[in-house]
Amino acid sequence: MLKSHEKFHSSNGKRQILIADDELINREMLKLILEDDYEIIETADGQQALEKITEYAETLSLILLDLMMPVMSGSELLVKLKARGCPLCHPEIRPISEKAFDAKGLCNPIVAMKLDTPVVPNDFTFDEQGMIYVLTGPNRGGKSVITCAVG
Repeated sequence: MLKSHEKFHSSNGKRQILIADDELINREMLKLILEDDYEIIETADGQQALEKITEYAETLSLILLDLMMPVMSGSELLVKLKARGCPLCHPEIRPISEKAFDAKGLCNPIVAMKLDTPVVPNDFTFDEQGMIYVLTGPNRGGKSVITCAVG
């Protein structure tokens, strides 16, 4: 069993990123940019990506997903993940001058993949209204989810 500070880190201590893209040049370019700081897992279609997501569910931090791929498209993969209760995020890049962090729909993907009931996501914001948060509550996964997402 992983301790909370070890979650989403592979055995080499790096966070894992799955790159799912049928274009080899895209995977190679992203890998070149990211491999110094992250362990990279690559797949060329959505079916392979789903298999890797299941295999690495306890340590996978991020999925970079192409939407148009053979065998199973990225869109089909998203539908399958959503059907399993995994909320999907839509990142919004803000100007660096805003100095804000806003995450909506945080959940633990390990738990979400195993549940037969709807996932209860968490929202979290660092902005001018709040820069320090005290996380309290029962042991139901919310504190760990936010800690793993924010770092």
